[in-house]
Amino acid sequence: MRLRTIVILLILAMTAGLAIVSCDVEETAKDAAGDQIDTSFDKDVTLTLEPVEASDTAAAQTLDMDCGTTSVRDELEKHDVQEDDVDIESIDLNFVDGMYSEAVWEPVEVTHVSCAMTLTGSIGTVLIVEEDVDKGSSSWTTVDVSADAKAFIDHYLDHRDEEFSYCVECTDADSYSVMWQVRIGVTVKGEIL
Repeated sequence: MRLRTIVILLILAMTAGLAIVSCDVEETAKDAAGDQIDTSFDKDVTLTLEPVEASDTAAAQTLDMDCGTTSVRDELEKHDVQEDDVDIESIDLNFVDGMYSEAVWEPVEVTHVSCAMTLTGSIGTVLIVEEDVDKGSSSWTTVDVSADAKAFIDHYLDHRDEEFSYCVECTDADSYSVMWQVRIGVTVKGEIL
């Protein structure tokens, strides 16, 4: 009987030992798999702001400009970059492009109009681009971003919930209409949650 008890105790001890070893192996496997999964996030995104139509009817609006309003968070969500899914560590500015289309005006003797796009927010207003517009349309053109404009944009890349306005104003014509669009190229870095 004693031998039988000893054998049963040995079997129970070996079973418990195997269970402990099995748990350790499973945890080690999970740790090793976790170390091999890359959770880093590094994505180039082009934030294309909604077009703004600058026209002579802007005189009825605030500041005599036609404007749109957005936030970096709203623009990122259009590209499925959501802060619920990604712990964003940094967003770096790569480029700013501008484009106009459907440019028309009177009198016909005027060969071009001057248009300016500004960004306005809680930290002030900054000129992004000032350009002579010819009738018709342009292609995307890289904007030479000033230090002030870069600082402004960087502020909103860091404060993604803050809204800012982008506005267009044109001069030199009695009656005009121009569609303006801006896109901001950024690199988003962080960790996938």
